Amino acid sequence: MSAGKASTAPKRADGAIEAIRMLRVARTGAVKAKPLRATLRAMLIPAPYPLRSHLCGLSATQLTGRVRSDPI
Repeated sequence: MSAGKASTAPKRADGAIEAIRMLRVARTGAVKAKPLRATLRAMLIPAPYPLRSHLCGLSATQLTGRVRSDPI
């Protein structure tokens, strides 16, 4: 193996294999986000009334977006 010389061509970023890889990445992200949403909902139960009433009617997607956008 020579230093600085590639012996094979790099993988192409198109085609069926790349599409499957992108679907797997998207699915993994969605699976990881689901427990986060449940945790956020559980944290609303003991929250002070003004905060709870403000966030309680939001969908899971809206709640996640609100938490990400508001400064701590």
